[in-house]
Amino acid sequence: MPGSRGQQPTRWKTGPDRETHRQFVAWHRQRAQANYRDEGWLDEFDFASWQQRWGDLFAQRGRGAHQLCMSRLDRDLPWSFDNTEVLPRNHQLKNQPQRTAGYLRMKRAKVPDTL
Repeated sequence: MPGSRGQQPTRWKTGPDRETHRQFVAWHRQRAQANYRDEGWLDEFDFASWQQRWGDLFAQRGRGAHQLCMSRLDRDLPWSFDNTEVLPRNHQLKNQPQRTAGYLRMKRAKVPDTL
């Protein structure tokens, strides 16, 4: 359809199913974010194995305290099927290490006003 705008489910890599497409977009964003943070992502942790890890729990995924998220068991290892678990977000936040000086943004030095 030349010139058409908006979503085109017939052209999605996952097919026309909207739920599978939502999962594919979430997987792709998670992988890109891990890459941005230099956390590592094993090639074996593809979309199919990511879907398998979530199982039927994907509908409960979210940002609320009792909604679910995926977390790594060992933060020193890359994302993989064996190194991830799905758990309530409030549990994941309790297990998260405290922020260190390396995570804090440096304050900008104030430039004196000159006239």
